[in-house]
Amino acid sequence: MECYLYRRRRKLRVLLCPSALATRLGRWFCQRSVIQKSASLAAQPGARRISVPQFFREWPATIEDFAGSLDQDFFSARKPAGQIRLLTEADVPFCRDLYALLEKRQQVPQGHSKALAKWLQDSDTLRLVIECDGSLAGCGGLWLSEYTGNEGTKLPLGGLSFGLIHPRFQRTGFGRTLLAFRMAAMQRMGRSICCVEGTVCSADYLERAGFRFWRTHSDPGAGTLFSGAIVLTLEDAAMLESWLGPERTAILSSLQPPPLRAEEAG
Repeated sequence: MECYLYRRRRKLRVLLCPSALATRLGRWFCQRSVIQKSASLAAQPGARRISVPQFFREWPATIEDFAGSLDQDFFSARKPAGQIRLLTEADVPFCRDLYALLEKRQQVPQGHSKALAKWLQDSDTLRLVIECDGSLAGCGGLWLSEYTGNEGTKLPLGGLSFGLIHPRFQRTGFGRTLLAFRMAAMQRMGRSICCVEGTVCSADYLERAGFRFWRTHSDPGAGTLFSGAIVLTLEDAAMLESWLGPERTAILSSLQPPPLRAEEAG
């Protein structure tokens, strides 16, 4: 009985800890914002029914809503941080442990570790890690594709996957650096259209960076997903590289584009 009461008191102290309360409040506001976003998307005519082929067939008519939306203030609010390099086999345990930690903190979708394991072995993805003085701080990737429409027209595009930052390095510029680096790399590889699927945990963050979401749907492993995109202009690319600095920009030149993923209209 005494042991039980001790555990209850200890749990209560943890729950009332200022940092724990701030984390829970921040998570609650983020989820509330995404729920409201989901409702607003659902209220738009056809927003939930639009298919991926339909979206890209209508791309010329919708490109104005996605081009030039990159928010420079989002990046300039913090200084770039960390060093970025290619992910190696030795980094795989860190990525798995990081996802498990973020899953425990409810910062990533629950039960989605199988998708991470597949991503860690995906040769069609350019996988990167970000470091701080030799210590791993996070990981993320990008992929390239060439969407083929019904009439045989091809639309080059790319996308982001698994942007994860360790809690110790969050809110210090590492996440923005990894995001900016991947978008700048995509532009250098000839892809101005950058697609993303945001989760409940990341949609608000990505929207503040400038992404525009056009569809919401459910995934058994990840819950509600928000399909979004951004069209990077030459001015956007120049701003991202200037913000990243010459040392990180030099790494962009050494990156080899990953193999294309085929996307056929259904």
